[in-house]
Amino acid sequence: MEWLKKNKTLLFSGVSTTIIGVVLTAFLMNPKAAYLDSKNTTYLMSAGFIAMGMAQYPKAIAYLEQALAIDLNIHGEDYPMVAILRRILGNAWLSLDKYSKAIPYLEQTLASDLKTYGEYHPKVAISRNILGGAWHAFGNYAKAIAYYEQALASDLKTYGEDHPEVAVYHNKLGREWKSLGKYSKAIAYYEQALASDLKSYGEDHPYVAIGRDNLGCAWQSLGKYSKAIAYHEQALASDLKTYGEDHPTVAIRRNNLGLAWELLGKYLKAVGYLEQTLASDLNTFGEDHPTVAVSRNNLGIAWQSLGKYPKAIAYHEQALASDLKTYGEDHPSVAVSRNNLGIAWLSLGKYPKAIAYLEQALASGLKTFDEDHPTVATGRNNLGDAWQSLGKYAKAIAYFEQALASNLNTFGEDHPEVAISRNNLGSAWKALGKYSKAIAYHEQALASDLMTFGEDHPEVAMSRSNLGSAWKALGKYPKAIAYLEQALASDLKTFGEDHPRTILRAENLALAKAEAYKVVQR
Repeated sequence: MEWLKKNKTLLFSGVSTTIIGVVLTAFLMNPKAAYLDSKNTTYLMSAGFIAMGMAQYPKAIAYLEQALAIDLNIHGEDYPMVAILRRILGNAWLSLDKYSKAIPYLEQTLASDLKTYGEYHPKVAISRNILGGAWHAFGNYAKAIAYYEQALASDLKTYGEDHPEVAVYHNKLGREWKSLGKYSKAIAYYEQALASDLKSYGEDHPYVAIGRDNLGCAWQSLGKYSKAIAYHEQALASDLKTYGEDHPTVAIRRNNLGLAWELLGKYLKAVGYLEQTLASDLNTFGEDHPTVAVSRNNLGIAWQSLGKYPKAIAYHEQALASDLKTYGEDHPSVAVSRNNLGIAWLSLGKYPKAIAYLEQALASGLKTFDEDHPTVATGRNNLGDAWQSLGKYAKAIAYFEQALASNLNTFGEDHPEVAISRNNLGSAWKALGKYSKAIAYHEQALASDLMTFGEDHPEVAMSRSNLGSAWKALGKYPKAIAYLEQALASDLKTFGEDHPRTILRAENLALAKAEAYKVVQR
């Protein structure tokens, strides 16, 4: 009933507490009795709010939609309870991850709030904030930014700089720009939020720790792993002071540290943090909780990086079983677990099994999101990889082209996801012997990654390595060697000598030099 406690003022304004008591008793004894009078909006609203508090969202929606229809019929658009019902219905659909159903209700709520309060009122800012979150979940980051910027402008007028509410929007705008691949812009917003929260709260406050964690994630995306780890470690130390061991927030900090160490190729260190995270989450939530499933998926990915595929699969299977219990079919978290299983089976060379999981994940993503959602594009890229591994290059190219079109639609040019799709297409065309076509895609990917990350980022090194391989296949060894040397130098700077990526770069360069030497000797 946590939701009910938090929202009781909003929900029950104007609703008799006697009626709430009657409906709650009826609801708990026999849910059908909550329809005591299906034409009485007070009963319907009370039943809907109680169902909402019990996380019975489909039931809540049924009650509240009836109440809304009656209120609209009797009182019309401008009746105060109409706006409240729409807000709650929007939140109910959001809780079910049905964003296309939630957004119209939330937009109607905003229109109503604007009529009642005008621009620059805290309630209008809240409505815009909720809409920003809905568009973020829907994968439309540009639209989310528009709503958050309006909410920020409003709160700046209301509160001025260095107010906690203003810092919240700086953090949210940082998240959106990060999602759009504009990492420097994201960092600027996160730094503003952190500076403001330090002024408001001082060191060792949960909001300050969140700000540091956000900055860690942004620097991580820019390939600055040591800088990222420093922020994550500060956030962890602060939250340990605040909460002690076995708190969900401390577990999140450890999880993020684990992921950062994994990117640096320190897989055992990563596994150590991720195992602590899982143990803590099991302690807090017990089995079959969504957070526990996420921790298992992350451990699965870490063991996969270590080449321990059966161990990875075991974690992903536990996560999938748990998510199916929690959500049923066609939920984004279920799709993530299937996607992870598909990739793990792909690494083991079990291509039909991998494809089956990846196809289920994509089908689920298409049911939840629209065509151009990043999750759908990722699903298509993964299926392209699987078909390419099977030597079905035409099929792989079709998936990669769909993913590229979708990512261009969502992000525009010069986004990391767009570059990944182009690199994938380059690799597929190279496998088909179309080297000039492959080089064109890899060159576009490299130009884009240089714009996003600058020199010495792992993605830039990857694009250069791909270009080196393509020029080698064309027999242009000096050009190939130049790219492969740049890729190796970059990964040495980022990861050091003993990282698997660095070792692979060195092997590719040695191979290219050996082939070039043979050609000269002929």
